[in-house]
Amino acid sequence: MARAMQFILHDKFMPGTDLKLGGARAVALRLVHELHETNLGGVVTEEQILAKFSANIDALKEAGRNAEAPEWVRFLLRFARKGGNWYRPAGSEVSTENRGHQRRLPMSSEEKLPQTETARAFIQMDYRPNRELLAVLLEAYRPCKNFGVCREAQWNPEGGQIPRGFLGATGELSEVELVMVFSEPGHPYADDGYDPDLDALGLMDGGLRQTYECFKTGTDLFHRNARWFMAQLYPDLSFDEQLRHVWLTEGRLCSIDVEIGATTDRTCAAHYLTRQLDFLPNATAVAFGGKAKRYLRGLDIARLEAYALAPPGANHKPAKPSWKRAIAEIEARRS
Repeated sequence: MARAMQFILHDKFMPGTDLKLGGARAVALRLVHELHETNLGGVVTEEQILAKFSANIDALKEAGRNAEAPEWVRFLLRFARKGGNWYRPAGSEVSTENRGHQRRLPMSSEEKLPQTETARAFIQMDYRPNRELLAVLLEAYRPCKNFGVCREAQWNPEGGQIPRGFLGATGELSEVELVMVFSEPGHPYADDGYDPDLDALGLMDGGLRQTYECFKTGTDLFHRNARWFMAQLYPDLSFDEQLRHVWLTEGRLCSIDVEIGATTDRTCAAHYLTRQLDFLPNATAVAFGGKAKRYLRGLDIARLEAYALAPPGANHKPAKPSWKRAIAEIEARRS
C-alpha cells in the first residue's frame, strides 16, 4: 500500500446523501463517489484523488472557478474533514491496537467502530509527533484552560478555530536538530472545520492532518518558505524524512484577529512552548518574525532570530539573508 494519506468516506458524504451542493463542489463530490465505488468502499489514497481530479479538471473548471488539480485535492480534504470522522463502510474494519500500522480485519455488516476510534485509526501516523510532545499539546484540546484568559484565543471547532500549526518530531526526540518557532497559525481557511463532538485526540489529529497537508503541498508562501528553509538543511531527505529532524511550532497555538502587529500576551508560550522545548534541549530554536522573537525573549529562551517566513515580513529585502544566516549557524553547530 502506498505511503500516502489514506481516507475513508464519512457517511455524511456517501452516495445518495443530499448535501444540496452546486457547481464545482457537486462535481468534486461526484468524483469522490466514483472513487469510493471503484475501491469497493475501501481506502482511497491521495494519489488516487489527484489522478481522478486531474483527469476531470476540465469539468471542474467548467463547473466552478479556474482550478488546478492540487487545489482541488486540498479542497477535498478540507471538505471531508468537515464531517470530522472517517466513515467505515460495512465489510471491513481497522484494528486500533497497533496505531503505527493500519490493519484491516473482517467484520459483520451490522458492526462499526465508534467514529472517534475510526478517525484515530485511519489517520496516517507518520506525521503524529513523538508521544512526549503529543502529551503536552493534547491538553490544548480538552479544551485548554486558558480559553478566556489568552487574548483573542477562540474555541470554535466547527469554524476551524482549534489549537494547531505544529508538526514534526516524528522520530526520537534526540533526532530533532531544529525547532522552527512561528507567531501563531493564520486564520482558518473557508472550508476548514472540525466535528465538535470529537474527543481531544480526534481534534488534534484533525489539526495535524491540515497542517501536514498545507506544508506538504505548499498551500501558501509561508509553507513554501518553510519548506525551502528545511530543504537547505536536509537536501537529500524527503519532506517526511525531514520531519524527523525538525519541530515546527507556534508561540501561540490559536489564531488571533489581527495577525500583523505586536502582541504581549505570553500565556500560551509560557504554558506550552516552554514545555515543548524542555524535551528538545539539544535542538536549535529559530524565532521567525517579531512576535516569535518577543515570545522567546520574554521567556529567556536561547534562540536564533530571523525574519518571518510569511508576508509581509517575508517580502522584505533582508528576509532571505536572515534565513541564510540562521542556516549557516545551524550547520556550523554540527561540526
